[in-house]
Amino acid sequence: MPTIEQYGGMTDPEDHLESFKSVMLFQGASDAIMCRAFPSTLKGSVRQWFACLRPLLVTSFMELGRAFIANFMSSRVYRKTATNLLAIRQHSNEMLRAFLTRVNNEASEVWDLDPIVKFQALHSGIRDVELKKSLNMEEPADMYDLFSHCEKHINLAKVLMVEQEKETKPEKKSQE
Repeated sequence: MPTIEQYGGMTDPEDHLESFKSVMLFQGASDAIMCRAFPSTLKGSVRQWFACLRPLLVTSFMELGRAFIANFMSSRVYRKTATNLLAIRQHSNEMLRAFLTRVNNEASEVWDLDPIVKFQALHSGIRDVELKKSLNMEEPADMYDLFSHCEKHINLAKVLMVEQEKETKPEKKSQE
């Protein structure tokens, strides 16, 4: 059974609340049980805050959760949005693989992200003109296709770089 780390007011209250709800819902706990069990996941001044709540003001776990988040809002972690993701562009000196990794990392911070938005962010953020042409000629059907296409492009770029190095090395020997 997963355990819930006690909340002391320094981390994201939404994350703590969601972790608590997940465990409690997994156990089939009722709203009333969740209200009674929640203080056991609090510590220090946060537990004191809970003890000072007026019972008549909190009639459901949803209300308790709202009060909890409202009180500890300053510890809330900024949530990125789809707009943040769509604004990402590949840097001029950034390798394609690094860009794909960066977009994936950013996408993991967006709640309820529609896969189409992630797809569009990747597709529109790529700088490589040849890859863009290729993606427009054979539009990928899904993320797997997009990543596969990019992977092939990365591999092709490596092969072409090796070939170019082979061609330039004999020229240097003949010039000596």
